[in-house]
Amino acid sequence: AFSSLRSRIQHGVDYVLKVMARDIDAYQRLVDGLLEREIGIDRYFTYIVTKTVKDETVLPVADLLPEQG
Repeated sequence: AFSSLRSRIQHGVDYVLKVMARDIDAYQRLVDGLLEREIGIDRYFTYIVTKTVKDETVLPVADLLPEQG
């Protein structure tokens, strides 16, 4: 799966980070936290997926839900 993604990346991209967030505010907190760490992120681009055609990646979606009990 990564090799097919890598073949689609054009010039100027060093890394692709795929993130699933509860909402846009949670995503923004994540981005702000990464930028505050000053780990060498000069710029970033955000692309929001509105429809997934095929995804073979298994993500721990349950970890995003609040604990019950």
